[in-house]
Amino acid sequence: MRGYYFAKSLDKEHEYLHKLFRACWADNLDIADPATLKVIIESLGLDHKMFLEFIEKDETKQRLRADTQNAFERSVFGAPTFFLEGEMYWGSPESPLVP
Repeated sequence: MRGYYFAKSLDKEHEYLHKLFRACWADNLDIADPATLKVIIESLGLDHKMFLEFIEKDETKQRLRADTQNAFERSVFGAPTFFLEGEMYWGSPESPLVP
């Protein structure tokens, strides 16, 4: 999830999430694998070295901790979770089970 913050800082968050969730839910790839992340980052035309530096920053890690606490307080139980007009939705549109 720290990678999301990197992509967002470059206005690529939607593309990043699409590719990340597709890799996980449709292509059954390990999105914690550095090689998988490298392919995703480079497919967006982003610098992999900058990505690695960004996700290792203390401020990036602190941001994720704060967002995780916020999610916990909102009863989030999995990913992806979305809120729309106060309603929580969970699940992936990239799932092979979705027609």
